[in-house]
Amino acid sequence: MHAIALARRSYRIARSMAFAVGLVVFLAGCTGPATTSTPGQDAPSARSAPRVLRLAWDREQPTFYAGSNAAGREARDIFTAGLTYIDAAGTVQPKLAVKVPSIQDGDWNIGLDGNMEVTWELKPGLTWHDGAPLTSEDFAFSFRLFKDPASAFVVPTNIRLIGEVVTTSPQTIMFRYPRSYNGAHVSGPDEFPAVPRHLLDAQYAGAGAEAVTRSPFWQTGWIGLGPFKMTKYELASYIEADAFDGFVWGRPRIDKLFIKFVLDTNALLAQALAGEIDVIPIGSFDPQHAEVLKDQWSPSGKGTVTGFLSRVRQYQWQFRDPSVPWADLRVRQAMLMAIDRQSIADGVYRGITQVAHTVVLPREPLYPRLERAGLRKYPFDRAEAERLLQAAGWTRGADGIRRNAAGTELRHIPSTVGSKADELVVIVEDWKSLGLRSEAFIFPTSATNEPELRAKSDSTGRNGQWDSSYWNRYLRSEIASEPRWSGANTGGYLNPAVEDLHQRWIGALDPNVRSDIEVEFHKLLIDELAYLPVVYDFELFAFRSGVAGPTAPGFEGGNTTWNIHTWTAD
Repeated sequence: MHAIALARRSYRIARSMAFAVGLVVFLAGCTGPATTSTPGQDAPSARSAPRVLRLAWDREQPTFYAGSNAAGREARDIFTAGLTYIDAAGTVQPKLAVKVPSIQDGDWNIGLDGNMEVTWELKPGLTWHDGAPLTSEDFAFSFRLFKDPASAFVVPTNIRLIGEVVTTSPQTIMFRYPRSYNGAHVSGPDEFPAVPRHLLDAQYAGAGAEAVTRSPFWQTGWIGLGPFKMTKYELASYIEADAFDGFVWGRPRIDKLFIKFVLDTNALLAQALAGEIDVIPIGSFDPQHAEVLKDQWSPSGKGTVTGFLSRVRQYQWQFRDPSVPWADLRVRQAMLMAIDRQSIADGVYRGITQVAHTVVLPREPLYPRLERAGLRKYPFDRAEAERLLQAAGWTRGADGIRRNAAGTELRHIPSTVGSKADELVVIVEDWKSLGLRSEAFIFPTSATNEPELRAKSDSTGRNGQWDSSYWNRYLRSEIASEPRWSGANTGGYLNPAVEDLHQRWIGALDPNVRSDIEVEFHKLLIDELAYLPVVYDFELFAFRSGVAGPTAPGFEGGNTTWNIHTWTAD
């Protein structure tokens, strides 16, 4: 067995031992007398006592209006709602809207010059969590607020492309687009979040968009449209929420939610084993901890640990500086081919996933089309990686480190969030064996400056899913920059061909034409290795016996809580 394999094996053994010792310590702390009460949890009494469901996330969410990480997406489905949603079959369906507009029905009209008018009708009698009526003016206000250059938020997809919002009645909204956009029928809280005008309009008029978007409203003061309304928020600790009688699909079956923020995964596991948590949604558990929980729960029927293949683990290169070594495609190819990605799938992810060659999932209809178009795959081949670096002018020195003719070291410092540390450690060890000067930069899951850390890293680990927002990672307009570092294009990638494909794709209303462009786009990204694909992420979630309803969503990037209004608990 070669040295790197021995090193990796030793690392894993050490990690397992450290994990086991840490778990024993946490469990020991849970063996004492149970606390008599927990915030949001009623003492057992009569059958009429409120049904309380206890959830736990591994991070605190800075805003409820939207969020790209797992906890943010889960919060979205609990506390917000949009005009549409995506059902278990992956089909766009109406939610706050009476129907999804269509060209056939005449509420989606396309002009001769490509401009569009899309008309939405709100369902009658809808209210915000505070009882105020939801009207078309709330959407018009959202449009003004998010489109305001002083807003501190990323402009949502649909709002960014709309030129004007017209309210023709309290229930009717018209979105006018200056040019064709194929996703105009998708308008969930990510694409067009509704904002309560009656609460924020006066502040907006007096203090401006920046003051409004930095207001506590978006976190501790949230008033939304989701199935649960927040009643208490203890920062860095927990959220309490009550079932919302006015929810569009009726009152949820669970009466109350108690959501804990447990930032340490060992502590999260210990609390689940101690019976202090009912549901752990996606994004909070890694395979190692889920495996322990499953071993403890399954034989005795205490609960279910399951998951689904979703999204890709990828590393976004830093391209802002054109002189970096990996600006050379051969270096990027060598760095990918030096990674034993199957070892990561088998070891770090316990064999529950597979090597990824693109962001598109193998189960999606687009994947076989990509393969037929010649999707390039980069096998683990250290000898070929060595040859590519040699050809690119990076030669090993006596110390094993590669340098170019100018004597510059081949150095690369990748980053990722703490929950993905094991994955990155393996990648870095493989790069070291190739002669790179490398080390893993791990930042905490709760880092408040995560966008800035990602934007300044040589490469950064991210989850990616193929949907309309994925284009943003490669567009000039989305390059992350100070002071907010909020753009999706963290590495400053620039390619006129991608810009052209995106413009063609936005205007392609024919699904077949759209798919052809998507094949071209994904093939181009892999031919150029615009990102480094590792493995497909396996979204894990767990729930105790007696909880019914949590199921895998029917679409990529979905959330455990997508149907939380239907859940029940004993």
